[in-house]
Amino acid sequence: MRAPGFSATTSLAAVVALHAGLSASPPRPLPHVYALQATTAYRAEVGSATFCALYLVAICIRLAWHWRTFTRVGSVLEIRISIR
Repeated sequence: MRAPGFSATTSLAAVVALHAGLSASPPRPLPHVYALQATTAYRAEVGSATFCALYLVAICIRLAWHWRTFTRVGSVLEIRISIR
């Protein structure tokens, strides 16, 4: 059985993101480009951004703990240059 450390860290990140999202208050005065002028949309954006940042930190810590690094970050960010 695997150690529950990463699951606990991910759960903690979700709880922190939920708290950040629920306690976020939109900026005053509201800008024109504000999404639907909805507080709920703003709080969802804050919560999801917080979770993504904390999850990335958790992944980096886990990889460093096992002496590993990112070897490839998807094909979208991969650039291949061939010179003929």
